Amino acid sequence: MKKFTSLLILASMLAINGYSQGTWLQKANYGGGTTYRAVGCSIGNKGYAGTGVYNSDFWEWDQSTNVWTQKADFGGGGRDWATCFAIGNKVYVGTGGLPDFNDLWEWDQSTNVWAQKASLGAVDSNGIGVLGRVGAVGFSINGKGYIGTGNNGASFFKDFWEYDPLTDSWTQKANFGGVGRFGAVGFSIGNKGYIGTGSDGNGHVLKDFWEYDPVSDTWTQMADFGGVGRYSATSFVIGTKVYLGTGLILNSPYCVGDFWSWDQNTNLWTPSADFPGGMRSRAIGFSIGDVGYIGTGTDSNNTDAGDFWEYSPACGVAAPHICMVTTDSATNYNFNIVYWDKNLYSNVDSFLVYRKDPTSANYFHIGSISKNSLSLFVDTAFSIGGPNGGNPQYSTWFYKLAILDTCGNTSAMSPYHQTMFVQQNGSNFTWNAYSVETGQANPVSGYSFLRDDNNTGNWHVLVNPSGTSTTDPNFASFPNGNWRIDALGFNCSSSLKANTASHSNTANPYTVNIHQISNFNSGIIFYPNPATDFLTVTNIEHKTKIYFYNLLGELIMEKETEKDSKLDLSHLKQGIYTLITEDHSGKTVNRVTITK
Repeated sequence: MKKFTSLLILASMLAINGYSQGTWLQKANYGGGTTYRAVGCSIGNKGYAGTGVYNSDFWEWDQSTNVWTQKADFGGGGRDWATCFAIGNKVYVGTGGLPDFNDLWEWDQSTNVWAQKASLGAVDSNGIGVLGRVGAVGFSINGKGYIGTGNNGASFFKDFWEYDPLTDSWTQKANFGGVGRFGAVGFSIGNKGYIGTGSDGNGHVLKDFWEYDPVSDTWTQMADFGGVGRYSATSFVIGTKVYLGTGLILNSPYCVGDFWSWDQNTNLWTPSADFPGGMRSRAIGFSIGDVGYIGTGTDSNNTDAGDFWEYSPACGVAAPHICMVTTDSATNYNFNIVYWDKNLYSNVDSFLVYRKDPTSANYFHIGSISKNSLSLFVDTAFSIGGPNGGNPQYSTWFYKLAILDTCGNTSAMSPYHQTMFVQQNGSNFTWNAYSVETGQANPVSGYSFLRDDNNTGNWHVLVNPSGTSTTDPNFASFPNGNWRIDALGFNCSSSLKANTASHSNTANPYTVNIHQISNFNSGIIFYPNPATDFLTVTNIEHKTKIYFYNLLGELIMEKETEKDSKLDLSHLKQGIYTLITEDHSGKTVNRVTITK
């Protein structure tokens, strides 16, 4: 292994930090010692590496402890130039040499056992595979594995194959879009696969870069790699970006140590911090969460390496997740509060909070919170998407979160969290489920129905309903009561407090916030409630004025009639309204719920 003084490494890292392009941190050396042309993959928070220069050992690295542990030796025997991909809790390693293998082996994380699977591609009359190769690429997309390119000494391949672990079978797909090659890099981002760089065997090192769509089985050329052409490079993926670097070039010093990032959203390459472990090629690379890793390999003097490094990007952070959206006693349940755990994210300037427009698919930016502030946002921005935008007493609302990083880039938005909105009709209560968008697990394990008997803040559980509706048989006995729903099952730690339940709005059908009303008259009837586009008001015997107020106390509709009336509500938004009818005998006050 090539030696570097701690002073040199420190100087390199200081220079990297100065460019704000990310930081490298050396971790525990690879457990298998010095090697090159090995394979590397990851499952969860564990990294896996093995084989290389005809070795068969296989090692697991734990991100949380920074410890390497040897696992069962690779089942296919010693080899180098192999490739690997991971599906679920399985690692698949295959191809490589010498000789040029076409086998595939599956390692089970739960049992630490290797099992041979179907060989790659076609077989001869004796059932022996004929597509052995070295220097191929491999990756996985949506439960399928892919292997392509490579060479066998006589041919430089551009074929491309899909492996289905459920049927243990290979299917040939559309040939790779570029020329045949070996020593390329291959990886996947989301639902797309990518292959680029490599050598065509004719004295050319390549920098073209291609995207594969498994749905259409087509290849599309993307922007060329930003650095000089190379082969035996290393890559890892963080969010929607790939980081590609090191490798062999045609001219002295032959090995290089630069790194570049490519953004799937913009199709642009930009320089990243150079690798501080020195110029090298044939290293392993993989990512775990929001950081990448590179290790082993060899330098221009053919000195093998066993060091292992972690890369944290300064920019391009992945979308964060919301912990919970709730109302809270601290705001008298009048405002929605968004919580998150800021300690899960690095390189943050601020957190951006968004709320969905109730009339479209768009999200409004409603506020920003500095990384140094408490990780919560109280939504008082009722005028945005309003006049009742975000009012928990008006409707259910959808919230998303994003990160503005220290380089001024905005991440993708998080999956939404949808608040609960309770509607009351007499003693019957209904609400929508607390929902979380695909991409984040919904933590809700159940619901509690609570009552505050006298509006004093002393809440107690009445029942834990199995669905999204329930009744309070003692409803009429608590004229000053409040009711709410809690969603249970959260384990969400913000910088302020731990949260285990999300609160809905409060339902208090006896309270009129507009002004005090006396001389109530129950003779006038309205239906249906909840209503959609129309509301019928009956038993009108005298000249009567009808007023509609929103929850801000704003008069939004007024009508005068001397007979039963059918009110057009089609222009009103979903929510709760106060309906007041006034005639010679007094006033009738009711809450009307409008659903769309």
